[in-house]
Amino acid sequence: MSIGDNAFLAAFETCTLDPALFDHRGYLCLALLHLQAQGLGATATTLPRRIQRYATHLGAPEKFHATLTHALLELVQKRLTLMPPGTPWEAVLAAHPDLERDALALVHERHSPAQ
Repeated sequence: MSIGDNAFLAAFETCTLDPALFDHRGYLCLALLHLQAQGLGATATTLPRRIQRYATHLGAPEKFHATLTHALLELVQKRLTLMPPGTPWEAVLAAHPDLERDALALVHERHSPAQ
């Protein structure tokens, strides 16, 4: 990531984040930072609405999918619990490359595409 974590979070919150930074890796970074700071319960309540707001701001509200977002958050949280507390998000992804490589396939292992 070309900007620091705090700048990334602030830009996301104000919808000024460069869309190029909110690719799949950017989504995982956002999820991990929120999960580490707030846990799954609070993150699952607040982050999906923020992602939807950001997607709408970009003129792409159809790119937000609530069920997929929740399933990905659960998947990322499960991987996060396997790491020591405070592990940087980059290290979490390095330890679990399948999250970046094909997270959708991982979700489909637990949930059907129809869900």
